[in-house]
Amino acid sequence: MVQIPVGQEYTAVAEVTVPRTVRCEQCRHEYHYLMKRRATGSGTSVLFLDNQGASQRAQERAADAIHTIVKTDCDPVPCPECGWYQARMVEKLRRGYHRWLIWVGAVLLVAAAPTFAAALARSVLSENPEDTSARNLVIVASSLVVAGSGLMIGRAILGRRFDPNASDPEERRRIGQGRSISKEEIEERLRAETGEEG
Repeated sequence: MVQIPVGQEYTAVAEVTVPRTVRCEQCRHEYHYLMKRRATGSGTSVLFLDNQGASQRAQERAADAIHTIVKTDCDPVPCPECGWYQARMVEKLRRGYHRWLIWVGAVLLVAAAPTFAAALARSVLSENPEDTSARNLVIVASSLVVAGSGLMIGRAILGRRFDPNASDPEERRRIGQGRSISKEEIEERLRAETGEEG
């Protein structure tokens, strides 16, 4: 089979490093850190008729995506003074807490569908009234649904209960001190990245 190209797909990447200033909700200490983000955008030139426009659209979409990320996102950098994670950071850490459980649960739920289909096919096509394979497949599929749902619900409960501020405050302070930087360092690094000279 010969594939005939019907257009050109363009992809653009946008990367930024932005300074963040945080006022600690706990001790009111102000600290700073740099947040790096990357986003992609794509554009299609159908029948190769608008290559320049597709490239431009890809760049605009990447810029829009990075703008949205920068506006709404944060890094979980605890206060270097008291070790407190701010509310938005706690929210982000909760979203990521044991996230793999969601994926395992989803895989189990997806696996249940063909198992149910196989059980249905076996029950319809089987001529042997003593054949228990369809019933066994239903049991397996039901177990997959229960396990998958249980993992996803359990993950939601664990995420809501997770409190990163309950961990060792000294360890959190060390993390904050390792990630936070002074205003002068921020300006220096940003100048270095943009190629400007002081």
